[in-house]
Amino acid sequence: GGNVPLDVNGTAEQGTNSYYYEDMVTVLSPENLEKTDSDGTKYIFDGWSMNQDGSGNRYYEGDKFAMKDANVTLYAQWKAVGTDKYAVNYVVVLPEGAELAGEVPEDDKKYADGHVIKVKGSGTMSVSHYRFAGWSTESREDGLYQQDEVLYGSNDVGDTVHHEELVMKEQGISFYSRWIPLYQVVYYSNGNVTGDIPKDENEYVKDDMVKILSGDKMIRPGYQFIGWNTKENGSGQSYDPGLKFNMPAENIELYAQ
Repeated sequence: GGNVPLDVNGTAEQGTNSYYYEDMVTVLSPENLEKTDSDGTKYIFDGWSMNQDGSGNRYYEGDKFAMKDANVTLYAQWKAVGTDKYAVNYVVVLPEGAELAGEVPEDDKKYADGHVIKVKGSGTMSVSHYRFAGWSTESREDGLYQQDEVLYGSNDVGDTVHHEELVMKEQGISFYSRWIPLYQVVYYSNGNVTGDIPKDENEYVKDDMVKILSGDKMIRPGYQFIGWNTKENGSGQSYDPGLKFNMPAENIELYAQ
């Protein structure tokens, strides 16, 4: 409830929140912000953090910090009062430009400190061209899974998930979604052809094994199909049908030769 404070003290443009690099920023009060859960659990404001999970420096009204060389987001932090049970929050963090489909999992229960929590899976969430990897207890803006990062979730969401349960800690737990990019191989006829142009319906994780499809069902009068190339004019990387290779971290476009 309440209203998020708006910074209008910018040094770069009067009446805005735009600052020059290294200019001093004065942290605002939470004003009338308040938080109460549906079960009546009340919270008190516990400062601002540059990280969603509250890690790092904590800032309060009147504190100052030097402007970073990028935009700064401050996240309100909350402390439960009058209770010995705490909440689990699932927070979706998306890669740049990605859009979420489906519903974010929710946990309406409150857990005592030390209680073992069964971490939820992805539910109905999906993101085009990404695979859900699991939940992290660390906040990070890009939402991408990093190799060997410890994740939580049910076993049906991918090989990267290491744990299904976590012990509740005082003041609660937040989980942040992690995603693995998926890449495609797209085939082009590269000429006035008839017949079936091969289509790979799969999406691949980096380093997945990919098998090059045949182009034998394409017909171009006066020409014989000899393979595929990453350039229309054949000046790129050549691929023979049946060849296997490890998927790079990008989409591959192949043009018939």
